[in-house]
Amino acid sequence: MCRNLVLPILAGLAVFYGWALCVQAAPGRGDARIAGCPRTPNCVSSASPDEEHWIAPLAFSVSPDEAFECLVQILRGMKRTTIITADEGFIHAEARTLLGFVDDVTFEVESGSRAILMRSASRMGYWDLGVNRRRLETIRAAFDAKCH
Repeated sequence: MCRNLVLPILAGLAVFYGWALCVQAAPGRGDARIAGCPRTPNCVSSASPDEEHWIAPLAFSVSPDEAFECLVQILRGMKRTTIITADEGFIHAEARTLLGFVDDVTFEVESGSRAILMRSASRMGYWDLGVNRRRLETIRAAFDAKCH
């Protein structure tokens, strides 16, 4: 009897842990730093040490407060994007893909370097087909056009 249960239990555990590795938690309010990326190709970040996941931060020449407010306005104007937190130089937004998946998009103003670190990561799945990088490059183009 016990032998008949071992294989289904092991298969269930394998499925659960495989799913858990693909799901990434949303950043909480206490996460006041931009994180790097996991090894999966569904994330880009200004804090990633490897070239595959790295993306340049946003540079600004206006005051840090003006850059922050301008970025907030850009995000408010984006389709399928909801700002969850925007205070003290930190922004966490959720962006829904056309298929309904939620990606976490975070920004942090670094006043000293006059740059805004950024990160966009899929909560689920393994590969994002370049959606996160394209999203941040679209935001960069809007930021460069409106916020300098």
